[in-house]
Amino acid sequence: MEYSTQGNGTTWNGGEETDRLLTSAARGNTKDLERLLGLHTGRLTRMIALRIDSRLSRRIDVEDVIQEVHLQAAQHLSAYLRTPDVPFYLWLRGVTANVLLELHRRHLGTKMRDARREVSISRGQVPEASSQVLAWDLADSSTSPSNAAMKAERQSQLQQVVDRLPVSDKEVLSLRHFEQLTPSETAQVLQISEKAAGMRYVRALKRLREELAATPGGLSDWRL
Repeated sequence: MEYSTQGNGTTWNGGEETDRLLTSAARGNTKDLERLLGLHTGRLTRMIALRIDSRLSRRIDVEDVIQEVHLQAAQHLSAYLRTPDVPFYLWLRGVTANVLLELHRRHLGTKMRDARREVSISRGQVPEASSQVLAWDLADSSTSPSNAAMKAERQSQLQQVVDRLPVSDKEVLSLRHFEQLTPSETAQVLQISEKAAGMRYVRALKRLREELAATPGGLSDWRL
């Protein structure tokens, strides 16, 4: 995030509404802090759904995770405001990643490392994206058949393809397609240049298409 100090205040270039609410929250307005956190709930919900372990999702609601994220964000906002070196949403995403990791470790312990890996994010780790959830999302955006049984079969087929992708490919596809990060946000999360992130995304999409082309039915049922 770009920011500048003018007079006694700081301006954040993170989107007009985010900037306005963040400036107000920095002055102690708790209602605007609540509005600020609520503004990003949709994308955080998608991130949590993608990265929470399926064994944990049966015990803990996404809403409970969001509530804990809001509590942690409110507690640590002042530290962020002192050195706002990433866009607010990416900072909030990092808080969410920390909450998820703590929940995984608390409830699953060492079992988590047997079933799920962690991938690097800016200044930390985040649980690896679920191939099943990513495959469902990609399938829902495709031209796969409306018949439930056939659609389930195609989703299963897509999940197998996603499972075969390198972790780096799956991660960039998850960030762009499922989490709906912008190219700039994706680059910052991956800690590479925006050009390099764009090239990685193009290569991952190309590899995914090649894998799908080799399956029964080829690419005809997929809008990718």
